[in-house]
Amino acid sequence: MKNWPALLALIATAGLGGSLAWGEEPPSQARIRVDVQMVSVSVAQALHLVPALRDRKTAPAAWTQLQKMIGDGKATLIDWPVVWSESGQRVVTQSVVEYRYATEPMPPNPPQPFSEAELKEMARLYPWWGAFTPSAFETRNVGASLEIESLMAPGYQLIDLSLVSSYLRFAGFRQWRGQESPLGVSGVQQRPEFQSAKATTYLSIRRDEPTLVGVFVFAEPQPHVELHILHARWTLLPPSVPTFSNHP
Repeated sequence: MKNWPALLALIATAGLGGSLAWGEEPPSQARIRVDVQMVSVSVAQALHLVPALRDRKTAPAAWTQLQKMIGDGKATLIDWPVVWSESGQRVVTQSVVEYRYATEPMPPNPPQPFSEAELKEMARLYPWWGAFTPSAFETRNVGASLEIESLMAPGYQLIDLSLVSSYLRFAGFRQWRGQESPLGVSGVQQRPEFQSAKATTYLSIRRDEPTLVGVFVFAEPQPHVELHILHARWTLLPPSVPTFSNHP
């Protein structure tokens, strides 16, 4: 059969878990899927989970335990970004909400027609008078972001991965008061505060092996620990299968 060698190559490289031995002719491309689970756990839970997730021998069991905790409501899945790429490509995904907040406040000006005695009386009767008026606004993207650049290593057993995993949340407002005027009036500003959990790393990973890439401890609104856990898997594509880069 003329097509027998091509058929053997297709069988050898097809399937989600296909792999090649060192020195074999590589397929045209590998399709890679990377996801990061962003999970919030209590401090007590983290004391057990973090050491287990850092050890390759115990990481799979710890991962399975964490999935059960999420299902039982004992841990919180914050976000779960997933991207697909090919070797050598840079891919970015985001799940965000644009949060708009006031900046550049203008201080109040006292009404000119009133006497100093009348202004003091107004400050006593209306102590809230004197709030700042915003003159501009800014926007921040609140939510999850995942950026990867992957490169399939020789032998197709590992991928070299450059990764940026981040989550930004709005933590609330903090009140700030300006200096009091001679009339005893001070302007009040509400400034937003944000919490950021971001991991930037470069590492080699194995297929379907949970990898802890970030541990973040926060004291507010209550003490908790956020974990970023990476998963990757890839499909080896035979030359006849169109890839993202050559598909019309």
